Amino acid sequence: MTTTLTTAPKKRTTLDLPPALLQRTDEAVKLGIASSRNNLIAVAVQEYLDALDRAASIDARFAEMDEDARYAQMHLDLAAGFAESDAEPLVVDAKPLTAGARPLIGAGGGP
Repeated sequence: MTTTLTTAPKKRTTLDLPPALLQRTDEAVKLGIASSRNNLIAVAVQEYLDALDRAASIDARFAEMDEDARYAQMHLDLAAGFAESDAEPLVVDAKPLTAGARPLIGAGGGP
């Protein structure tokens, strides 16, 4: 799938890439993932900047929640609703391990 940017006017620039990254770029072009090195790099930069914008937007919405009295009350209500189950102790089968047996949890155990 080849992704391209709009045909808006562009301004020429240069950049230095590590050889391994340039090789991966060329392989992506050869596989048809992008129409050119330039297109691949431009799309990657655009997507990266868009992701930063989305993250900043999400962070801003969470910051707003700090001042939201309705959200604070909802949080307290939810916490109260789970208080009993949160207080329940973790019950683990306390049978001793047989010689050579491994614990299932912790100490490097696991299936």
